[in-house]
Amino acid sequence: MLELFRKSKVLKENLATKRSKLKRSFLSNKENQWILKDRYLLESFKSFFDRLNEKQVTRLLKERPIAFIKAQGKYACALSAQKDFHIIMIFPEIEKMLKSPLPEEGLAILAHEVGHIFYQHSYRDIDPLEAQIEADSFACDMGLTLPLESFLQKYEHTIEGKVRISRVTCRHFNENH
Repeated sequence: MLELFRKSKVLKENLATKRSKLKRSFLSNKENQWILKDRYLLESFKSFFDRLNEKQVTRLLKERPIAFIKAQGKYACALSAQKDFHIIMIFPEIEKMLKSPLPEEGLAILAHEVGHIFYQHSYRDIDPLEAQIEADSFACDMGLTLPLESFLQKYEHTIEGKVRISRVTCRHFNENH
């Protein structure tokens, strides 16, 4: 029993070490320095990294770094790396969400965009709706199912919105039963 406890502790420390390495990589990226200038934004990003599970952290450490770039548009957009790093464009709406006292919806959107990189959607021949569903699953794996579902409610009038909401809702139901 004591040996099992020790192994569990080593695994937890290992995950904490990996998360720390990923955070350091993120914070040292010159493209992400703008995030350090706002303590609320920085706390949201730290929370984001703390939510990543072992599989997510391990895979992201193997990927090229992610640069989060401020841009104009609606919410966020992921672009896979061609050379040095992947890019996630952060638009004013998501930045505002991430700075708010309850940033979970913003974190869910951010997780969704990182999911596109995680699942390498730019490199695969995948149906666009299936790519959205897969990216949603990344956010759900981070424990962001409810905030993602809440965000998707804004798009319940579209076919894509209905399909994604139903998938996320089913996932939430299965997680809790």
